[in-house]
Amino acid sequence: YNLGGGGTATSGLVMGGFLNSPATTYDNTETWNGTSWTEVNDMNTARKQNDASGTSSSSAIYAGGDTATVIGSALTEIWNGTSWAEDTDLNTARGSTGSSGTAASALCSGGNDGTSNLAATEEWTGAGAPVTETITSS
Repeated sequence: YNLGGGGTATSGLVMGGFLNSPATTYDNTETWNGTSWTEVNDMNTARKQNDASGTSSSSAIYAGGDTATVIGSALTEIWNGTSWAEDTDLNTARGSTGSSGTAASALCSGGNDGTSNLAATEEWTGAGAPVTETITSS
């Protein structure tokens, strides 16, 4: 549970996740073609507690999330349909976020940094582009 993913009835992607016993954070990635799931190249860093944006079997962005040892990371990875690549990290490390948009233009909102809930929203404008904090509210 606590994995990221989304897509359509014929083009989906799930990644990461967590298992309680034994406590394990995953880096697994699977695609959905409308009929079956296929294990594909895994994320570079195992994470849980996060949404992904622009999620389909051909493109996605996964920003933040909790690693096995850290609540709230800043790591950002891009899925190109074949593999994950580390890209520009979030300004604010966090897990349990909400996200929306596409792999080329996305928002990462809210979350938790291990000590408090966050109201910050950051915008992603494309691979290699900086993530900029756009909105902070209380």
